[in-house]
Amino acid sequence: MEPDATPLTHLLGLLDVHEHEQQDQDSGHGTADEAARLRGYAPAEGTAPVYGGHLVAQALGAAGRTADPRYHVHSLHASFLRPAEPGQPLDYTVERVTDTLHFATRHVRGRQQGREVFQLTASLHRPEPGPVYQQLPMPDVPGPDSLPTHEERLSKALGQHVEPLGKPYDLRFVGPLSFEAAGDPALRSARNQVWVRADGSLPPEPVPGHDHLLHACLLGYLSDVTLLDTAMMCHGLNWLTDLARVASLDHAVWFHRPARVDQWLLYEQDAAVTYGARTLVHGRFFTRDGIVVASVAQEVLLRVAPRT
Repeated sequence: MEPDATPLTHLLGLLDVHEHEQQDQDSGHGTADEAARLRGYAPAEGTAPVYGGHLVAQALGAAGRTADPRYHVHSLHASFLRPAEPGQPLDYTVERVTDTLHFATRHVRGRQQGREVFQLTASLHRPEPGPVYQQLPMPDVPGPDSLPTHEERLSKALGQHVEPLGKPYDLRFVGPLSFEAAGDPALRSARNQVWVRADGSLPPEPVPGHDHLLHACLLGYLSDVTLLDTAMMCHGLNWLTDLARVASLDHAVWFHRPARVDQWLLYEQDAAVTYGARTLVHGRFFTRDGIVVASVAQEVLLRVAPRT
């Protein structure tokens, strides 16, 4: 990361995919006329694998850049095939599956070092009028301004000062942290609620007409945060001692309305079912005035370490 860059500006630079002619053997999907090739980068910081939300945001940006800017992303479905390595280029092939009067579909394949690591299908919709309805009420929770930061929560729980974590987002947990629930059965719950927003101001979208795409990509990035914690909390599992392996398997987001990720969003998550070392987690993003702007579903691999 550049010395004067913030975590958010660094992330935006990494998510900015560019046209690229791949030198390795063609994957065999699509033709030159129907497929676009773009390259992005994985962050060099941290350990493998690359955070799943990074792949979601990058691939969604690649898909959206190939569509008419009048069409907005309304859903994505992604599969994590192999772990992606930090610091290595990610090459994306975007297939133009359909382009109709109201909808466009793109299929994205992400490859790293010649191996396919990720797939995403995005559907885009040209906005049109229609009825409006929402069943889910806004949860009755404290506002983000009254809650401590993630670092403040960690400092209090650990009894020592925790330096800023260097994340491009600000998290404010409403309930217990997962490791707190692991140590106290009374705190365990299948529901997790966290306020989240981008930590900093956002620049204009670099591609004219695609301003909505930047916020959709960043919402896709945020949609992967804390889902593993939610899967663990109801079982009282601890990141450090109880897990042999965790991973996101597949991921879906439905974008109901335009949303700004530089404003606070409440991310409510529920662990719906666990069986066979897999947990299904559902999530909903609310604005501060109670509007549901997106819904999420993810299946998580939750492999528990054998007890000794």
